[in-house]
Amino acid sequence: MECIEGKPCKLDEDYGRMLRQLGPEIMMRGHCPRAMCTRSEAREAKWIMAEIYKKYPSRYISALNRLANNPRYTYG
Repeated sequence: MECIEGKPCKLDEDYGRMLRQLGPEIMMRGHCPRAMCTRSEAREAKWIMAEIYKKYPSRYISALNRLANNPRYTYG
C-alpha cells in the first residue's frame, strides 16, 4: 500500500514504479488509461491490486478513501 500512496516501499523498482504510477488509477477508475500503460502492464497491475485487496482489504479500502478525498482524483 505504501507504493500506491507514493511512499517508499520494499518492492523492487519495477513493481514499485508500476504501483506508484498505475495503482491509484486502477483503484479510482477500475482500469488503466491506454496512454499510461500497455495491455500487459494493465493486466499485471490489476492482478497485483486484486492480490493486495485479498490480503489487506481494510488497508486497501482506507487507501481508496484517501485517494477519493484527494483533489487530484476529482473528476468533473
